[in-house]
Amino acid sequence: MRLKSLSVVAVVVSAAATCLATTSDAASPPTAETPTPAQLQSLTPAEVVLLNSGSPINVLMDPTTGDLLSVTAANSGISSDISTHNVCNTGDACYQTNKAPYADQGFYGSAGTSTGSWAYRSGYSSGDYTVYGCWASSCGIEISPSSSVRFASDVTGTSFTIV
Repeated sequence: MRLKSLSVVAVVVSAAATCLATTSDAASPPTAETPTPAQLQSLTPAEVVLLNSGSPINVLMDPTTGDLLSVTAANSGISSDISTHNVCNTGDACYQTNKAPYADQGFYGSAGTSTGSWAYRSGYSSGDYTVYGCWASSCGIEISPSSSVRFASDVTGTSFTIV
């Protein structure tokens, strides 16, 4: 969703989604959450506009509260389903770690959700895709291609979605 002015921030709030807990393969996959006004309060008006612009962005997020701490502009062959491997190649979406010996988790292919348990995730990036990651207590925001989210503290990732 692209917001053209600050006066439509309320649209983001009224369209808030919830992260669904997955208890079995038959359950619906978790979905990205839309930030609440409280989660946006640390952002400047320019950061809110950038967040909703659809442009590549980098977001610093507190994974415990969902608060967005900052938003900056990012510098900037599909298969039949989401696939994953323990490396992030050029163009892959990536659930990153900053702790050895844990590996980054790369995602590629077409729309879908991959579930797992990936300890010590420090953030995620979108590569060539629109994506979001989830962890035990919540889901992050959906980000456009060439964007990233960094967490203020590590989480254990539970799913990753290419939209």
